[in-house]
Amino acid sequence: MKILKLTKKQYEVLRCAFMQGANAHLGSLEGGFDWDGNIVDKEQVKKYDAYMRIIKKLEIKLNCIVP
Repeated sequence: MKILKLTKKQYEVLRCAFMQGANAHLGSLEGGFDWDGNIVDKEQVKKYDAYMRIIKKLEIKLNCIVP
């Protein structure tokens, strides 16, 4: 893995872009649940859970929270 050296401004831009992109993409992955939170499609739920694990790791690295 290559380490990127970023200026403060570049880091802030990357962080904001990550939060906006993850938040927008998150809505499209919630298709495996119905309005009450019950599981409808197990395959979609697996994809959603995998995506959320990745997002949580990136949130820690970038010190942010995806709304």
